[in-house]
Formats: sequence, structure tokens, C-alpha cells
Amino acid sequence: DLFDSFGGHEMAAGLTIPEENIPEFRRRLEAHARETLSTGQLQPRLHLAGALKASEVGEALFRELELLAPFGRENPEPVFLLDDVRFTRRPKVFGNNHFKLFLRTGTGECEAVAFNLADRGVPAEGGQLAGVLEWSDYSGCVQIRLLDWTQPGESHRAAVA
Repeated sequence: DLFDSFGGHEMAAGLTIPEENIPEFRRRLEAHARETLSTGQLQPRLHLAGALKASEVGEALFRELELLAPFGRENPEPVFLLDDVRFTRRPKVFGNNHFKLFLRTGTGECEAVAFNLADRGVPAEGGQLAGVLEWSDYSGCVQIRLLDWTQPGESHRAAVA
């Protein structure tokens, strides 16, 4: 009753609402959320495809994972946990809120990049990283796009599928 029009499909919603109805819409939406959602449902979670050692990260694994594409709602991009990471160089903060890590692998070095996450602080050596493998056109090799991390001694909040 607050909308002028609405519609969409299961992956999208569109609506037109008069500006004066927005506060009431917000109140109802928040009340509905309080009644139906548990605290646990409001905590972000990563669903991990599995764990990797830094020595396993490379072009061969990336090419195998590419065979699983395209990724989307019914086929999510695999997220991996890397445990006890070691750095080859100091982390580099760049841009407005990004950082890059340089991880030791069995064959040298792999970059891990976190976009818009530097305000959370930079992971320390020995912690856990969670991210997806992707190809970096900039560096011409596989990199890890970081989604989350823990500091040494913290346990990861993600669930392994």
C-alpha cells in the first residue's frame, strides 16, 4: 500500500515509492526483519570450497577452475582458505582503500589483493586468508582476490561446504 508500483523477478526487485512513504516503509521493513531474522542470519558468512596451500596456487589450478565457469547464483565462484600464510615482502597499501600482499609459494610469489578493505587493517603473517583465484591482467599471473582474513590465533568464521 506504500508503493506506486512494484515488480521484478527472484533476482531483482523494482519499486516506485513516494518520498513521503519512505520513513513508514523503513519502519515496517525493520520491524519485519526483527520478527523474522535471527542474529546469526545477519552475520556475513563465506562458504568455502576448501583449503589450499600457497604452494598449490598457480596457473594450472586457475585453468582447472576456469572449466567450472560461468559462475553465478546457481554456480558460485569457489572461495578458498589459505592457512598460515607467509609473506615475501611487506604489504602494500594503495588507492583509497586497497592493499596487496605478496605470498610465498612453492615456486616463488603470488599476489593477494583486497579492494576496499584496507580500513579493516592488513592481515599479519601466519593468519588465514579467504579469497578467489583470478587472473591479473596487470601482473600477467594468477592472484588471489581477498574476501576475508583472520589474524594469527583467530579462528575463521566461514563455513567449509
